[in-house]
Amino acid sequence: MVFPIPLKTEKASLPEPPTFLMPAENIQTEQTAESGGETAEHRLDWRNGVSLAWAAGACIYILSALVSYHIFLARKKRGSYAANIDISAVAAAVGLKKAPPVRICADTSPPMLVGVIKPVIYLPDMNFDDGLHMVLMHELMHYNRRDLLYKWAVFIVNGIHWFNPAAYMVTANINEACEISCDAAVTRNMSGDEKKKYMQTILNLIHK
Repeated sequence: MVFPIPLKTEKASLPEPPTFLMPAENIQTEQTAESGGETAEHRLDWRNGVSLAWAAGACIYILSALVSYHIFLARKKRGSYAANIDISAVAAAVGLKKAPPVRICADTSPPMLVGVIKPVIYLPDMNFDDGLHMVLMHELMHYNRRDLLYKWAVFIVNGIHWFNPAAYMVTANINEACEISCDAAVTRNMSGDEKKKYMQTILNLIHK
């Protein structure tokens, strides 16, 4: 006897219709999805490019300034010598128990306080007459108020906003305000004649 073998039937998959036979709304939906994906990817690439440019600019600005400052400190230390000056009385007048070291440097004008970790006062190699204690009071007031820390904080913010011209204007204004505030603190308890002498001493050093 011959038994009939059952035939296994599968549903044949129909081929996709050509594009010209597809409904117009389906074609438009697919094209919109593709263009939307390309636009989002382009927007992401653009933002990444801007972020990388900002980060690179900030790093270059900050690192170049740090390297220049390190070279500046090394040159000042190499070209200077320790000053034989007792500034304990001047330090006490501005409320300091311990004062930073003072060094004489031929290429320093005007006097300056440098170094955040190890602050040092650099004085030009010149005769101050009787205005030396006023110059030292100005620099020691900067040291007592930790103005260098504030200036470095402003510098970091300026580095983050290196692309913004207003950041440089704000930095310059803050540095100027810091000097004016320091002068006001030094001369707070001075007489009128002492204030005139102080300002004249500072101006003479600035213009030398």
